[in-house]
Amino acid sequence: MTAPVIQITIDGRDVSSTIFPRVLDGSVSRHDGGKADQFSLTLSNYDGMLAKPKRGASLTVALGFVEFGGPVDRGTYLIQQVVKKGPVAVFHVTGHSADLKTTLKTQKNRSWTAPKTLGDVLRQIASDNGLAAAIDPGLAATPIDTLIAQTGESDMHLVTRLARRYGAVGKVAMGRLTFVPMGAGTSATGLALSAGTFTPNDFESFSITDSDRDARGKSQARVWDRATAKGSTVSASAGDTGPDYLHPETFGSAAEAKAAAPARAKAFARARKRFEGALRAASPPPTPGAAMTTKGFGDDDDGDWVVKTVTDSFSGSGLVTKVEAEPKI
Repeated sequence: MTAPVIQITIDGRDVSSTIFPRVLDGSVSRHDGGKADQFSLTLSNYDGMLAKPKRGASLTVALGFVEFGGPVDRGTYLIQQVVKKGPVAVFHVTGHSADLKTTLKTQKNRSWTAPKTLGDVLRQIASDNGLAAAIDPGLAATPIDTLIAQTGESDMHLVTRLARRYGAVGKVAMGRLTFVPMGAGTSATGLALSAGTFTPNDFESFSITDSDRDARGKSQARVWDRATAKGSTVSASAGDTGPDYLHPETFGSAAEAKAAAPARAKAFARARKRFEGALRAASPPPTPGAAMTTKGFGDDDDGDWVVKTVTDSFSGSGLVTKVEAEPKI
């Protein structure tokens, strides 16, 4: 096995030959949603000849091995922070997905009411930020019964809040705002995203964790009907014998509560089990959000999962890809 191939460009300029010999360690973490993709890079500047990377610059990373098709794009990121450390003379560079524009983080005040739909809200957010909208048709058609309010809140925070409420993954990447059902392993058009089947031989190491820490019996959401001044509760089974969960938010309509209660129930069900594995070099890394199948692990650990996070950790002499997944529900 040869050393990994690491390609890095900064503001469109290939700096691989300069940076590669100085890489002490680095990582790229890609997520299926909920938080931005991130990178971290520690560079040696032992001779003082390396210029400090500039905050705000665009950095693209590609990783791989010559024997297995060469480097594969791992995304483009904005350098967010540069730390110069001494006396060992290193730069520690970190950043996040380049798609997280300033406009996405600007606090706004506005609202949407019926007869608009969830899709109308998300498409407007995408348009305001110069993004294409890739929204699951079922979620896009969800009606707004009363009001979706954005008060002193950024567009990105609103997308994350709506994703949590409707049991979805909201993510900005590759110039698109994507909003799809969480844990379904599908694209915004409803097509299945497959990462393939993995066996124990595909991993240098792995762990499968079963835990009752997040076990719940039911997920409940309260509703307050303004017209009748009466309250009610919507429940959904979380499939376990743990304590019931009561959603902290009181909803203004039964439809919103009926979306929130099962979404939280499914989240509890997914959280009870987790797969983590370090892939062998010959195995192509899956895409976050894609469904993967495990086979040959035995017990009740063979089945369908959805990839949550893919993290590439690298240096000048090694590359390890770690996959984290949760049950497909």
